Amino acid sequence: MFSPDTHLASFRRLVKSIPTPYQTLDANRMTLLYLLSSGMDLLSSLDSLDKTRVIEWIYAQQIPGGFACGPSAGPKTRNSGEPNAYWETHIAMTYSALCVLKIFGDDFSRVDVRGIIDGLREFRMLNGCFRSLPRPSEEDMRFIYCACVISSMLEDWSGVDLDTTTEFILQCQAWDGAFGMQIGQEAHGGELNSGDGRD
Repeated sequence: MFSPDTHLASFRRLVKSIPTPYQTLDANRMTLLYLLSSGMDLLSSLDSLDKTRVIEWIYAQQIPGGFACGPSAGPKTRNSGEPNAYWETHIAMTYSALCVLKIFGDDFSRVDVRGIIDGLREFRMLNGCFRSLPRPSEEDMRFIYCACVISSMLEDWSGVDLDTTTEFILQCQAWDGAFGMQIGQEAHGGELNSGDGRD
C-alpha cells in the first residue's frame, strides 16, 4: 500500500543529508535534488522545503556554460590545474538545475541563458550526439535529451544542430523500432508490436 507520509519523511531526510551508502553520489547532488523536489511536488508538499534556500543553492552552482554539481561555496573555491568534477559544467546538472528552478516557479531571470546555450556547443559532438562534460566524457542519448530539454526550457535551440542530432537519433533506432543509447547498441523499451502476439 502506497504511503505518502513515509515517502515524504524519506524525501525530507534526503534533502538534509545523503546517507552513508549514497555518499559516493555526492557529485550528482543536483540530480538528487531534482528527484526529491519532483517527488515532493507530486505529493503536493513542496511547501515543506525552504524555497528561497533551495533556489539560492542552485544559483550558487551556476558557472560559465551552465551549472556544476559542487558545494555551494561558490566558484571562488575552484582549484586550478586538474579538472575538478565539482566545478565543471555538467549537462545533466544543468538540466536538473533548470528543472528544479521551474518546479519552484523561478522566473529564470538570473539564469545565464546565453552562456548555457553557447555552452551546449561544447557538449555537442560532430556526429550530433552530446557528452556529459565539455571535454572527453560519456556521450549518449541521455545527454541529447538533456540538451533538448534545456533548449526547450530556455526557448533557444541554437546550441543544437537539429539536422545532425536528428540523424544521430535515427541511426540509434534498432531493428525492433526502439532506440539504443548509441549507434548499434541494444534498444531500451518501446518495441513495436510485430503482430506475432509478443507485446
